Amino acid sequence: MDANAARAAAVQFLLLFLTFSLPVGIFGRVLTAAEPLLSTAGLIAFHTAVIARLALHFLHRWRVDRPLFADLWLLPARDLLTC
Repeated sequence: MDANAARAAAVQFLLLFLTFSLPVGIFGRVLTAAEPLLSTAGLIAFHTAVIARLALHFLHRWRVDRPLFADLWLLPARDLLTC
């Protein structure tokens, strides 16, 4: 394993908690849908989680020279199965 791959693996491990935020965020959106004040805060948190997860996905693909959009549609399934 070269130095770049080791560094990428370390970053992926440190940022693994971002992948668990999507299923929890979806569950939170469902729970806060009835209360408008909580719903706004939940929506902001959910959008932040989605943006962070997409950034992590694209950063990994960009660094290892893979097609960026090749398996984007698999992200929700991966996140639910990983959690």
